[in-house]
Amino acid sequence: MSVLSSGALRSAEPGLSLQSRPKVDESDRSDLVDVMFPLIGEDEWPPYPAEMIEAKLIAHDLAEIVGVPWFVTNVSRGDVVHVAHDGIGYVARTVVVRGGHSTLHVMATTDTELVPIIEQLRALGAVTAGGLEPPMLTVDVPEALSLDAVIDVLSAAESMTCAYTIASAQHRARARSTSES
Repeated sequence: MSVLSSGALRSAEPGLSLQSRPKVDESDRSDLVDVMFPLIGEDEWPPYPAEMIEAKLIAHDLAEIVGVPWFVTNVSRGDVVHVAHDGIGYVARTVVVRGGHSTLHVMATTDTELVPIIEQLRALGAVTAGGLEPPMLTVDVPEALSLDAVIDVLSAAESMTCAYTIASAQHRARARSTSES
């Protein structure tokens, strides 16, 4: 069984190679590393034992996530993660600082079913990436974008053949912690 790598995936928009990460200036590429997140699934899902997510190494044991997770939950773009080098590569330990982005996963039976969803989400300002079978999207919702607006689009598209999950909802968590102060 192989490990899911963000470098093997393409954007859901034809002709644009996002590879589950934002466009990064080539001068910044030397700072990027793959961070492995072990996946524990029931019923053979997810179909990979681990997911590699691109991150910017900001200290010997800290990395800021720049990729968008496909199967990892409770992690989003912008999070700072404690990492350890195991002699081969970096392995994620715990999230140290939340970045404020939220991540959603969408699955459908056909790519055609995802096209109007992608268009609506991108019109809102969300970043989408696709490229897995069965047809799936991973959606990055920046902090400035309304998570509720994204959920409204996905709820309207939900059907017997299209479903979504919220893998990491940091918008509401940050709003609650701010209002409690």
